[in-house]
This record gives sequence, C-alpha cells and structure tokens, in this order.
Amino acid sequence: MNFKRIVTFGLFPVTACIIAFISLYPKLPSLPIPWYLADKLYHLLAYMILSGLAMIFFQKLLNRPLISAAVAAIACITWGGIIELVQPVTGRHCDFLDFLVNTAGVIFICTLVLTINSARSRRHA
Repeated sequence: MNFKRIVTFGLFPVTACIIAFISLYPKLPSLPIPWYLADKLYHLLAYMILSGLAMIFFQKLLNRPLISAAVAAIACITWGGIIELVQPVTGRHCDFLDFLVNTAGVIFICTLVLTINSARSRRHA
C-alpha cells in the first residue's frame, strides 16, 4: 500500500477518533479567550476539517461526487450527534448549539467542495 493511499484512507477515521477523544475528555485546560466563543470556533473548524477529509475518503471509495458528499455529510453530522449524546456519560454537557455548529461546518465544506468541483468540470467541458 502506498503512502498516498494510506493518507487518503487513514486520515478521516483517525481525525474522527481524535475529535471524539477531545470532545469526550472530562476536563480541558482553560483558554486565554472567552471559552464560549472559542468552543464554537473549535467545533466549526474541527468539523470543517473532518468533512473535508470525509469527502476525499468517500470520493475515492465511491467515485461519485454527489453521493460522496451526501455520505460524508451524513457520516460527519451523525458522528457529531453521537458525540454530543455521549458527553454526559463522561462528565461533559450535551450542547445542542455545538451540534448545530458542527453541522454548519459540515454543510459549508460539502457545499464548497461540490461548487468548486462543478465549476472545474464546466471549465473542462
């Protein structure tokens, strides 16, 4: 297996596990900026990265851009929802606004990638 294939198929699940660990870890260190704003920004960025990697992962797996985007979005949104629901078990709080921010990041990246891909295909046609 070559390096590119390992990166393509390995980064998405590893990133999903890292996000789960950080989200479920009982106590996080305090941050120098207001926590509420930082927390939402971190959720947005994490799920933008996760959904971008998921789009690559599912595009290579399925080779269908629209279906890949839908599967990536469903997978990432579901993952975020599961994490939010499990958080009370680890002493954290389930926050519906976190779930909404996660979903916004996923939808933004999936829409952006589909728009860029569509513009590229029109340019080459």
